[in-house]
Amino acid sequence: LVYASRRNTEADRAGVPEDIAEAVLHPLPARAVALVYSPDTAFLVRHAMLVEGERPDVTIVPVPFLPYPGTTNALLGRDEDLLPLVRDYLAHGEARIEQIAALATTRPVRMEIDPHNVLAMVPYLVPRGPLAEVRGEPTTLASVRGVAAAHFGAMDALATAMQSESNGGADVKSSEYVLWRNYNDAVFYAARGARPEARNSLRRAMARAPEAAELLGLREALNAPGEGPVEVRPFVVG
Repeated sequence: LVYASRRNTEADRAGVPEDIAEAVLHPLPARAVALVYSPDTAFLVRHAMLVEGERPDVTIVPVPFLPYPGTTNALLGRDEDLLPLVRDYLAHGEARIEQIAALATTRPVRMEIDPHNVLAMVPYLVPRGPLAEVRGEPTTLASVRGVAAAHFGAMDALATAMQSESNGGADVKSSEYVLWRNYNDAVFYAARGARPEARNSLRRAMARAPEAAELLGLREALNAPGEGPVEVRPFVVG
């Protein structure tokens, strides 16, 4: 049992979790609010903040855990600005776009792109590494494409850091994290109409899951003649 437990938790004890937490937390502006949707991301960054004391100036909203007892009280005790957002999540299971955009006009807001939010939030997001910047008003395609190189550079830097660890970031959990981020980026860029950037993200995802039906379907849609946004609903997981 000890051997099996040690083997199964090897990825959590390697340097990769710290690399991911740093990639998420380090670029955040002061007083930022970051909405994270992946439970793994929530655990990693909250451990870095609560146990290791990283970035006490920012607020992480662990969206999957908002219904859990005590979570919203602790969150609002730390940051009163989040009251309208939290009310929306508890009442409707998600926050209204207007509430998130309104918060982004007064505070830096970042969001983890996820199937739960990508379709509604496409007009307001600009990917910037593991998290996307939320704008207070709809973006232009040019603004999204203008920072795409920096976004891919941040993701490449994270991949390089992961590969330099003892296990090379080759464990299942680490690989799934990178795959999930690239997949969601591909969906976002396709829905936004940034087709070259969508193909770039898709290639990265398919390098890890070449037989995934959603990725194959999205590739076919992106390879079809035409310009502009792609209908991505058939390829959104869950």
